Amino acid sequence: MKIHSKNNKVQNTKLIVPIDGLVTIDGEGIADVSPKCAVLLVSNTNDWEYVKGNKPQKDTEETPTDPNEETTDPDEGNVPTEDERVLLEEKLNSSTVKELQAMCQEANLPEEEWNKLTKKLLVKYLMDKYDNTEEK
Repeated sequence: MKIHSKNNKVQNTKLIVPIDGLVTIDGEGIADVSPKCAVLLVSNTNDWEYVKGNKPQKDTEETPTDPNEETTDPDEGNVPTEDERVLLEEKLNSSTVKELQAMCQEANLPEEEWNKLTKKLLVKYLMDKYDNTEEK
């Protein structure tokens, strides 16, 4: 599902978002995310809106599945793999301090916790936040 950032500073970048983790925002400020992630971002922040004609249907809740049906979807439950964590850490390490701060701001993390951190500490801070959200 496509959503559009109201903040033009997050074009051509990557952000960590709820449920989906690391997503790419294109040059027009559009990100392709799961329907659940889109609903969370659009309804709980002032930073995102649905791309025209791309609003989710009322049934964004999970549909019950047949308990006898075998699922083979490796992304079921959106549990990130260790590989995704490694990729995220590599991305954070290759980001600038301003990009890391933008990620913190976009994630609505308390500014007083991260605004004076060095790059190394910002990476650790974001990874700790990522790890803590995965445990829930």
